[in-house]
Amino acid sequence: MSTALISTNRSIVFHACHCGWANVWEWASEEGANQWRIGQDISDDFNFVGNREKYYFDVLDMLDRGNDVAQYTGPGHWNDYDMLIVGLNGESKQLVGTGLSDIEYRTHFSLWALAASPLLIGANVAKLSEYNLATLSAKEIIAVNQDPLGAPMFLQWSAPDNSTQIYAKALSGGAMAIALLNRGGTPAMITVSMREHLTVPWDVYKLRDLWKGQDRGPYDIPFTTEVRSHEAKVYRVEQVACTVGC
Repeated sequence: MSTALISTNRSIVFHACHCGWANVWEWASEEGANQWRIGQDISDDFNFVGNREKYYFDVLDMLDRGNDVAQYTGPGHWNDYDMLIVGLNGESKQLVGTGLSDIEYRTHFSLWALAASPLLIGANVAKLSEYNLATLSAKEIIAVNQDPLGAPMFLQWSAPDNSTQIYAKALSGGAMAIALLNRGGTPAMITVSMREHLTVPWDVYKLRDLWKGQDRGPYDIPFTTEVRSHEAKVYRVEQVACTVGC
């Protein structure tokens, strides 16, 4: 298939679905595929107990699968976390699931963006709420997804019960994008340390909240923030030159 597509001398994306079976991420790139599904079809759920119909993956199922295969993504060969379910609201006739909250849909979009997954809108854009339209058109989040370095997102830290997690993605120019995820049912405080969690030797750094469009810092101590239930706060992090006491 890839040979035939290349012979057309046209720019064509070759997607190998295979629904995450047969470890497709290990061999699809060698067969000429540009992207491949890492899991079974996504359901319109954030965290459904088990798998609907013993088959579908919810948002957190897909995220966890992605953690295991993150190293296979990169320029020209991408892990596909399946389409975006933002705005489906449990009303799709083609997809199972009861829908997500606005916060959960935004978390879903944030994590797919950091993971460098193809961002394919699955809802009817003419029927999106103002909030969900703003989610899908967030320029600074999309810029992270489209960063030319094409680096994968890695799980950097997880609480013992996995209720809170820190994800990071290297960006071109030496910056990083991070997501502070609260998988739990109540608000939680999450602290991120440059050296301990992100493993970078930065004594001073600054943050930009990519959803609020606000700059924060510089800081020379770990950063702590409250994260709502099922929310992911996303920041761009950059090193700042240290001038005193470093």
